[in-house]
Amino acid sequence: MASFSERVSSTISNSLVGLAVSMSWEVGIFQALLDTEVPLTSHQVAQAKGLKERYVRELLGCMSVAEFVRIVEGEDGTFLYTLEEEAKKALQSRLAALLTFPAVLSSTYSSVKECVFQHGPAGHSYSDRVQAFFDNFLEYDAPLLTSAFLENVPNLQTKLEQGIDVIEYGAGQGQLSATLASKFPNSHFVASEVVSSLVDKSRTRWDHISNLSFSLDDACSLQERPGHEFDWVFCNNVIHDLPDPVAALQGIKRVLKKPEGVFTFLDHAFSGSPLKEKGNLDVARYYATGTFLCIPESYQREESLALGPCWGKQTSVGMLQNAGYLVEVVTLDKARALFICHHSKET
Repeated sequence: MASFSERVSSTISNSLVGLAVSMSWEVGIFQALLDTEVPLTSHQVAQAKGLKERYVRELLGCMSVAEFVRIVEGEDGTFLYTLEEEAKKALQSRLAALLTFPAVLSSTYSSVKECVFQHGPAGHSYSDRVQAFFDNFLEYDAPLLTSAFLENVPNLQTKLEQGIDVIEYGAGQGQLSATLASKFPNSHFVASEVVSSLVDKSRTRWDHISNLSFSLDDACSLQERPGHEFDWVFCNNVIHDLPDPVAALQGIKRVLKKPEGVFTFLDHAFSGSPLKEKGNLDVARYYATGTFLCIPESYQREESLALGPCWGKQTSVGMLQNAGYLVEVVTLDKARALFICHHSKET
């Protein structure tokens, strides 16, 4: 194993390169190389995107040394830059939505630093930039998440085709609900959020979808809705972000039709133990994400549980069972799982 100093040095180097990757994507440097079939100089990249050449040259220096961009020297000594075909394919996939993530996290640094101190605020809400990142990522991810629901929840597709009532809590700007509503016009979908500005944005953006409506709700204080229960309730990366997930799970059960209603949510299902995950940098990344995004979002009052994304599979299953659900967990990949929940016979 590398020494502590070597590991710290490598991590800092990767962090700095990550910021340069975010910048190169956001200002259009990668796009300029995607849009051409021939090698470009730094001057040509700058001209194509209306940028200052000196900054472009420095960023391309970073990208080429890190081997994200191919560099060759022309006959006149000028450096020429291109993208490998594999890189072009990757930049046109869902990976593209992740390229701005280092910059998004860095934008929260000062606010989170204040929260860490005993005298500081407990937490803070997601900024517009964070919400925009989530929405952009869902543009790529929504088809995959839709497939995860349809392939793993028994009879869900048939019911949606026939027509059922559905609500998504923590819908953000409504991308996932809109995708499903467009696919299943016989069902009625509600995109619910606790942030009024997000509800307004969703309504403006998706108002053309006739079977999609919008609601302002606090998922942590849901009350019974006699005659207006839902056949399917779903969430995506929401439960661990809530200040009172126990109350939310109990409230969702109140609005879920008995006995046939199903509640499904996508979330992380790690071990919940940093000792068991020692050396797993993928999990370390989620602890870092929790620090800068999930904990501040959920820890907005002193009594908040502030679970974070590494809350652990056993913790989540235990909470669900205590709330009166029968639970099945389907592992989707090394980071995500689908929790399929029904009313228990006792409830």
